[in-house]
Amino acid sequence: KRVFREMSITLHPDKVGDDPVLLGRFHAIREASDALTKGRAEYDKAIENQELNEIAPRCEAFLIMMYFWLLHALLDWAQIEGMIESTKKELKKYILNDRNIDFRALGLDHNDEGRKELKEFLETKKPEDLPALQVNGQYPHGNRNDIMALRSMLTTNKIHIGPYPLVTGKVAALEQQLCIRKLDSGAELATEEAAYAGWTATVSGIDVSTNELKTATAEVVRSEVMFKQRVLTLGPALPFEPEMGASQITLSPPAGSSSKAITAEVWFHVYRSRLQVIRLGEEKEDAQYDWKLAEDRNAYTHYKFELWDGDTLL
Repeated sequence: KRVFREMSITLHPDKVGDDPVLLGRFHAIREASDALTKGRAEYDKAIENQELNEIAPRCEAFLIMMYFWLLHALLDWAQIEGMIESTKKELKKYILNDRNIDFRALGLDHNDEGRKELKEFLETKKPEDLPALQVNGQYPHGNRNDIMALRSMLTTNKIHIGPYPLVTGKVAALEQQLCIRKLDSGAELATEEAAYAGWTATVSGIDVSTNELKTATAEVVRSEVMFKQRVLTLGPALPFEPEMGASQITLSPPAGSSSKAITAEVWFHVYRSRLQVIRLGEEKEDAQYDWKLAEDRNAYTHYKFELWDGDTLL
């Protein structure tokens, strides 16, 4: 029952989608469970009254139960072998077709040379020599066991790889991103990338958490254009979340600047999940890992982020 529950959760149609192989396996284990359950019920009924039943019917029920168990075990083994072979072929195809790969996680060069080295290695290997991993958009995609299996394959074949990426450090500041746009009757926004960096931002609007009108002020620590929209990073983070599309922001230039203050509308962010910004301070050196923060924008997409307060995982 324990194994059936675990496999049912893993292979449930809500998780595997329309994959015919996994759906077939799900139905197979359901049939196996039904067979075992019904066989056990017959067995239990046969021994309810020891005086009215001989040992032969009980043995027959037991043998039937064992028969079905062995039969479905063999079927499961055959299906698993087929799935493993399929995933190995898919992995080789995935990499040779220049799909997304996190070379930093694999310890290879983060450029065309790293991809070339990996492809040349795979072209000399048969699918059965590869680890059985699940292809899912980004490869590897956050599963440390999968990443380590690929790294082990490379080191076993005497390919030099860099340390595993793991950055540890202190949180320097909690900041907040807002997207702004020109008011219908307001002045045009500046087009330069860092136009409002160092300015003071005063935000007024309805707090979506309390439905109360609030006002707060913060410094613009970064100003950028993202997908043709003006995005500001404010520090420290505002003490409330202003309603987008209904709140206003007034930007005031630093003292001594010839620029004029401007009022704009707080608009819908291009990335809803990026409203909160966690700025990291100095990293903790650890020679066992790739411990320095990478500079490129999407270096840690799909990575796990953990925030700790002492020994408490927040």
